[in-house]
Amino acid sequence: YQRRVHGDLTAREKEIELLRDQLSERGSHHEAEYKSLYKQKERLQEDYRELQKAQIQHDNELNNVQMQLVRQKEQCIQLTDQLSKLQSELQITKVERNDLQEQVEKFVGGSDPIIARVKEIMSGVYYDVSDQIDPQTSYSGESILSILLATIKQQTLKS
Repeated sequence: YQRRVHGDLTAREKEIELLRDQLSERGSHHEAEYKSLYKQKERLQEDYRELQKAQIQHDNELNNVQMQLVRQKEQCIQLTDQLSKLQSELQITKVERNDLQEQVEKFVGGSDPIIARVKEIMSGVYYDVSDQIDPQTSYSGESILSILLATIKQQTLKS
């Protein structure tokens, strides 16, 4: 009986030893797996921090672009207003130009006697100057100016 109990004890001790070895192996395996998972967790946390930084940078860039868009929209509105004002001013200027053109046409149309009188005076000046200048003679600039001055005075007194 003792042999049997001793054999059972030895078998059980071997079984316990085997279970301890398996437990130790599993413990080592689980510890290695834990370390691997812990490292993976640390890498994932670092990746997450980098993604957060990238998200913040992206958000900042997006805000800058949105602010630029707002400024450009404001500029567009200002330029549109300026364009409208300039178009209005252009329209007013066109109307004023047309009014002035009509006034000039009325003035020129009613001043035919004045134009005729100016033409007559200028013709008289030309003939008086040509009477005083000999085409065969060379004159200095001073002499020509003196002849013109005397002729214009004479014509002005006649008129």
